[in-house]
Amino acid sequence: MEAAGLASAIIAFIEFSCKLVNGTVDAYKKSGTAVDPHISNVIHDLQDVSSDMTANLTPPPVASQTGAVAFGTHEQKLQALAAKCKTLSDELVNVLKDLERKTDGIKLWRSVQAAWKALRKSEKITEIEQKLNTYRLELLLRLNMMLADKDASIKLQLNQMEDGNKKSFHDAIYELASIRESIKKLDANLQAQTRPAIHSSVMDLDLDQVSALRDIRTELARITKSLETLQLRSSPDLQILTRLRFDCVHTRFDAIVDGEFDDFMRLLRTDLDPCSYTQSHLDVEEHTRRALHRWFIEGDKVLHISGKAGSGKSTLMKLLSRDESVRTRLLDWAGTKKLVIAKFFFWLSDKNTHQNSLQGLYRSILLDILQQCPELTKIVFPRQWDETSARDGLFALEKAPFRLIELQDAMNKLVKSFPGGSDFRFVFFIDGLDEYAAASTDHKKLATQLQSWAAQSADVKICASSRPHQEFHAVFSENARINLHDLTRPDIRRFCERMLETENDGYLSRDQISELAYGIESRADGVFLWARLVTDILCQGILHLDQFHTLKRRISQAPEELMDLFLFLFDQISSVDRTQAYRLLLLAISDIEFDANALMVSWVEKLHDPDFPYNAPRATLTETEDFLK
Repeated sequence: MEAAGLASAIIAFIEFSCKLVNGTVDAYKKSGTAVDPHISNVIHDLQDVSSDMTANLTPPPVASQTGAVAFGTHEQKLQALAAKCKTLSDELVNVLKDLERKTDGIKLWRSVQAAWKALRKSEKITEIEQKLNTYRLELLLRLNMMLADKDASIKLQLNQMEDGNKKSFHDAIYELASIRESIKKLDANLQAQTRPAIHSSVMDLDLDQVSALRDIRTELARITKSLETLQLRSSPDLQILTRLRFDCVHTRFDAIVDGEFDDFMRLLRTDLDPCSYTQSHLDVEEHTRRALHRWFIEGDKVLHISGKAGSGKSTLMKLLSRDESVRTRLLDWAGTKKLVIAKFFFWLSDKNTHQNSLQGLYRSILLDILQQCPELTKIVFPRQWDETSARDGLFALEKAPFRLIELQDAMNKLVKSFPGGSDFRFVFFIDGLDEYAAASTDHKKLATQLQSWAAQSADVKICASSRPHQEFHAVFSENARINLHDLTRPDIRRFCERMLETENDGYLSRDQISELAYGIESRADGVFLWARLVTDILCQGILHLDQFHTLKRRISQAPEELMDLFLFLFDQISSVDRTQAYRLLLLAISDIEFDANALMVSWVEKLHDPDFPYNAPRATLTETEDFLK
């Protein structure tokens, strides 16, 4: 929590400056300042708190190809705020020095307070006071966001430890839970201070409100110390897990919505009725059944799920990685050995390169495994484990992420034979190989690497998915491949029927709905997203009482390619609504420090107003207003 030290220093500066501006600085006791200090002492104290703040300023680290620590957004924003506070401090020092010259050598602060009181009404002090109030509010809001992020991070760590191995991490779980409660209490205090800060100025602050800043700083320091102490006393296993973890490690997985794969999952459980399907579809299902059987029971170690864009690969991979019937089959394969399942979902995201890199793949897989099996940490990271164990004090806090070569070495140790390795069996679910941010040749190397892991050990199975690109088909066996877009036609038809029936309300007959669903299935070519979008078009048509032949024409007019379909849908939007749609899309892809929420979306309509948001009084939304927005 490096940002916490900088935040604490800024709080000290704002606390002192607030007292200075509203004339109560004689209550401040820093560095032995007397109750009635000289004006030079006041100047010295102001420079002192400013130097504490600027001493925390460091340049952003230069990113390296091995994955340097990302410069935290909170620390970046706090550094910018500290720089503004330093400028404000210089302005205040100049004002005080000028006052010292004008008071004819009077040194005691209490003696010059009358002159200071008159000076507070000047335009210069008013400007300083306005800046100080703005910085105070910015700091309170930033602390709110920092605590929210820290609370979410601790909650995630607690969940991961509890899902992994409660016994090994019992003490850490207890202490993290205690720290989380402290964070919640501090957050409540911050929110209580933030609300009045929106409406008040520094001149309006009473001593209790100024003292609240000191309380916040004290509690923030205590929480930070607790986290540092926990890290110092934590086991090498836990410290190595900390170095593996990265922000948004499960973001892609959590964002995938559940989908329609009834037929596919039934292949794992029961036989299908041959009378209900065409011969070509039965052939596809028989190939799929054989591929699954070989992966579960026989020699094929890598199951490759190939599918066009939008066919539902990620949805299916999420389902497979947590389905109980799949787990049961894998437990049968594991036998008396411990079954360990790990997953990684590639995602071509601009906001987090770990989601589409080899570093992200290795870190996620190793994190999942070592959380479940802490006893393997020393085996896959032997040198780092020994070094961490040998360190004392602050030197034990190694925070840099592992280099790519270290991660590759750890993965190789994991999949190869090692003492005690026969007690485990590993299954990796790796989704979206085509979203690995690299050239086609590197995609093929990645596929070859996965094939090599499975070939090196009888205790490793891999289920991987990708688009039907040649670099993956050239490596993975056709017999161990499932072409998802050929398999999901019945699921698409049932999905369309259900959605249309929901909107129908007796307007269309059952046969008409079936014909429309069959038409979508035929043109979708196994692409679930295309079917979903066209079904939405038909649902709109049913809502507007379109004739049956019009609905059929809407299916035939829909472009076959997804990108063309997106453009086609945009063309159907009125010019006014299209502008709004573009604004919403721009908001969704903007590089902002936190995800867009419903409140931000409600502001989009006001972007045409050049005075927004300053043309309305700042006020906390009521619960009703918040709900409506």
